[in-house]
This record gives sequence, structure tokens and C-alpha cells, in this order.
Amino acid sequence: MGPVNSSGFSPTLPGAATQLVFSSATPVVAGVAGAVLTTQPIFDVEDAWGNLVNTSAAVISISSSGGTLSGCSSLAATGGVVTVQGCALEAWLIPLFISLRLRVH
Repeated sequence: MGPVNSSGFSPTLPGAATQLVFSSATPVVAGVAGAVLTTQPIFDVEDAWGNLVNTSAAVISISSSGGTLSGCSSLAATGGVVTVQGCALEAWLIPLFISLRLRVH
């Protein structure tokens, strides 16, 4: 097979924000009950194809099914990244599941 020429194309911008993922900057979140998490999570706002939506100012909330979290609601993305500060695990049960909710405004 000989060389193949393709037509020109230009990169596209990210799509609409559809998902939150833990950033590779904080693969593990740690802490003890009754205290601020020692490792605060960082989340990336991504489109359906896994691209960072760097224009996103989405607001997220973090909740838990097995404990009580505080300081983890109405967190706003900056440049498509949500950096959590001051999130605390007040009480917990086993198993502990943390869920994220993305609200795009």
C-alpha cells in the first residue's frame, strides 16, 4: 500500500462537562474520623471523552453513604479543576463510600 494523504483538520475544544474524576495529583485521599482529611482530593471536570474542560466553573458537592463529611459542598472548579480544602470526615461507618455530584451552572 502506498502513502495516504488525509484532508486537513483542526483540533476541537473539549465538549460539555459530564463527569468528575479523581486527579492523578491525589490518587489517594486519607484521614481519620473527627479531623480534616490529611490528603484533600483534587478532581478534574471532564467531557464524555475524558478531556479536561478547562473552561468549567462547575460546582460540585461531595457526600458519603457511610459517614458525615463537612466542608465538602458547593466547591467550584477553576480551569476545570476542583481543589478541595478543609473537607473533614466527622464520623464514619464501614464500608464508607464517597460520591460526587456535578452540577453545571
